[in-house]
Amino acid sequence: MIRQCLVIDDDFEITALICDILSEHNFIAQGVSSAREALELGTYRLSEFDIIFSDLKMPQMDGFEFVAQVKDMGISTPIIAVTGLPDKGHDLFYANDGKKRDLPHHIISKPFTELDIRTVAKLLEQMKSA
Repeated sequence: MIRQCLVIDDDFEITALICDILSEHNFIAQGVSSAREALELGTYRLSEFDIIFSDLKMPQMDGFEFVAQVKDMGISTPIIAVTGLPDKGHDLFYANDGKKRDLPHHIISKPFTELDIRTVAKLLEQMKSA
């Protein structure tokens, strides 16, 4: 079974690296440079992805806003956040009004290792084959 992955990061090198690692694990990986660009793909296309990797800190729309909008669209695709923020961005889990934000399924810290991405890919393969 061919699996599809979306990678969202404003750093092209990070996007390309994650896409390359996932391609080695039989994923078709598509990269975009912003959360807005990802949302422009539309509900149907976003729901076709088996997994989405998203940076948390991006201009215009951050990863938390993206997660919230995807959930509002009724899409249940697992979202893995990739962040260079200290403490995996835990300080951003709460909005300015103190309400807890919609959270990604998992968070990987930058700099990440190839093993981090491979581990997520292998877990997804196991989940899909079960």
